[in-house]
Amino acid sequence: MRATMVFVDFSDAPANDSTTGLRDQLLPGGPDWFSTSSYGNLTMAVNAVTDRFYRLPRPSTDYGWRRGLTAQAHAHYLNDALTAVGRTVSFSGTHLLYVVPTRAAGEISFSIASLGPLTAPDGTVIARSRHLRLGHGALGNKVLNHETGHALGLPDLYGYGGDVHRFVGGWDLMGLIPGPSPDLLALHKWKLSWLREHHRPLHRHPRSDLGAGRTQGRGDPHQRPPHW
Repeated sequence: MRATMVFVDFSDAPANDSTTGLRDQLLPGGPDWFSTSSYGNLTMAVNAVTDRFYRLPRPSTDYGWRRGLTAQAHAHYLNDALTAVGRTVSFSGTHLLYVVPTRAAGEISFSIASLGPLTAPDGTVIARSRHLRLGHGALGNKVLNHETGHALGLPDLYGYGGDVHRFVGGWDLMGLIPGPSPDLLALHKWKLSWLREHHRPLHRHPRSDLGAGRTQGRGDPHQRPPHW
């Protein structure tokens, strides 16, 4: 997978940090994590354009960045970022776009994924895009890995009310990002075709006609349920 990463700031939130500092929180840790988690099945090459912050045409407060952000408003933000970059960057071969704002832009307060295609100024159609908001915490590249998980088709595994992390807690990166097990559950790896025969788990089948103590494999790990 090939990705391009650009950095942006705003007239009401000029950058007071560095593009290289933001990049180093995400790379090479993010791609390395995918290589390990996927058992080498997913390789990422990320071109981080660190020569400047690209100034977006509108103040950060104009983008309506709040929970419940509409797809249309998010698309405007991403397209403004591409317009600001213009033809100074070649997006040829890019499958995934990362837009990283300066930390000074407090209004742009969370990360979000876009599943719709975008067309770069050089004519490249980019299938997926991710806005990555880096705070002052220690999440680092886990933000990139979580949001890229959406590009791969994985859902959020947290709730939107009550005990938000009641489903998987911190045992899957699509749930509580800074949890104790920053990896993906076997089900997600199976869905992504990252599991092979030697990874296949065995479980005791509840049917007595299989015999006590016998184990039964789960079948071909590459076969997906019809609704997937």
